[in-house]
Amino acid sequence: MEHFCEVSGTVMYNNGSILEMPFKSEMTLLNAINLNQNFSETTKAFLTCEILTVTEALMDAKIIHADIKPDNFILIPIK
Repeated sequence: MEHFCEVSGTVMYNNGSILEMPFKSEMTLLNAINLNQNFSETTKAFLTCEILTVTEALMDAKIIHADIKPDNFILIPIK
C-alpha cells in the first residue's frame, strides 16, 4: 500500500515489536478532529474506509496493532 510509513528500523521481542519510522510533521486524525468538529459525511465515510483498509492490510500481514486510535493516523494532503 502506498500510504504505509517507511520503516527504517525494528526491534523484535517475544511478545511485541518496536518500529522506527521517520518523523512526520503532518496533522494526526485526533488533531484534525479537535480542530474541526464539522467534517462532512463524505469525509467521515472516506476516513472510516481508509482506517478499515489499513486495518485489514495489517490483519492480512498477520500484524496485530493493539493501539489503534485517531492519534496514530497521520493525515497527508492529497495532490
